[in-house]
Amino acid sequence: MALTDHPTDLTGLWHALWQTTAEGRPNINTEVVRLQQRGPELWLENTGRSPENPIGGYLWRGEGVLYNGQYLIGSYAAAEQSVIAKGSLYFVLNPGGDYLVGKWVGCNLDSTFTWGFGVFAKDKERGMAKLRLLLGRQDGSVPPVLVEKAR
Repeated sequence: MALTDHPTDLTGLWHALWQTTAEGRPNINTEVVRLQQRGPELWLENTGRSPENPIGGYLWRGEGVLYNGQYLIGSYAAAEQSVIAKGSLYFVLNPGGDYLVGKWVGCNLDSTFTWGFGVFAKDKERGMAKLRLLLGRQDGSVPPVLVEKAR
């Protein structure tokens, strides 16, 4: 597997938007996430709980590897001992380097096995627009033009 550096440094504050549930009801969580990058390795950490999910929101940390400068594969876990949430991440970076779209799978307050779409974006409104495109797909697939393949 190629671990090539991406010319864009992803280090900084990003907006995370997540499809999840809160007490069995669909919910969109938003959070500010700090990304740190060194070569192809990434570390992620939210700066606070999601205001949209006061019961199910939690502090978490994650890490991953950016393969071929485009494919983020990683994991996350709650930073709070009393919270069991943890799981896997698969996200794709757009060629401009200003958003990633993907899916998470793991456990949360509602379920031991669940998943949802997610977006990391430098601009919150653009991130929400990308997430709405993902959520509009009834079959759960990602629209092919949502993220263009790097050339």
